[in-house]
Order: sequence, then structure tokens, then C-alpha cells
Amino acid sequence: MKEEWMVGLSALVDGEDVADVALLAEALADPEGREALFQLVRLRATVRADESRPRPEFYEKMRPILVVSGAWSGRRVLRGLAAAVVFILGTASLIDLGLRLREKPADQPPRATRVLRFEPGVDWKTSAR
Repeated sequence: MKEEWMVGLSALVDGEDVADVALLAEALADPEGREALFQLVRLRATVRADESRPRPEFYEKMRPILVVSGAWSGRRVLRGLAAAVVFILGTASLIDLGLRLREKPADQPPRATRVLRFEPGVDWKTSAR
């Protein structure tokens, strides 16, 4: 039997849109396709009728794994605070960068506030190597 038939028949049983109606007709024309449709419908009915639930022991064993402990909630708070700090610092950095980029560069170099004078022989010595 073709796998494409099973896909089309399964979609039909599940109530989904059938993409290729010709392929569905081909599957239903073949005895194997009709048998597969019967098996899918029977499987669907069996699953719907099944009302089994896990035993209470299962829930008792799973509770420690699934329950959020106090440590996890504290970690969540710390993660949230860390994320907020990173977001605020990043935003402030981007704003500062934007303000710096908007400033126009000076047309003239800055004025000298003091003049440094160096005297040969006093501040440095030359040597011939």
C-alpha cells in the first residue's frame, strides 16, 4: 500500500482537509485502502473510548519534579532583575551613543591651556649610538 494513501486517509479520519482528492479516490478503490480506512476509524474510536488515567502513585512520584521550588522562584526573580539591568544599561548606552553621534565636530582644534617647554640636556639627553 502507498504511504500517500495512509496520509490522505488519516487526514480524512482526523477531519482535516484532504489535499489530493484523486489520491483519496484511488485509495478507496483499492481493497487495501478500504481496509486501512477501516483500521484508522477503529483506532480513532478506541482512543476516544479510552478513559484510563495514571495511578495516584504516578502523581506522587512526579510532584517533586514538576513543582517549582523556592530556589527556582528566587532564580527567576534574579534572572528578571539581571535582564532588566542589562536592558536599562543597553538602552542608556544607545541613547548616549546617539547623542554623541549627533554632536558636530569642531572646525578648529581645541585651544591650548598650557604650553610645555623642554630644554635639551635638561629634560632629555641625546646619545650617539
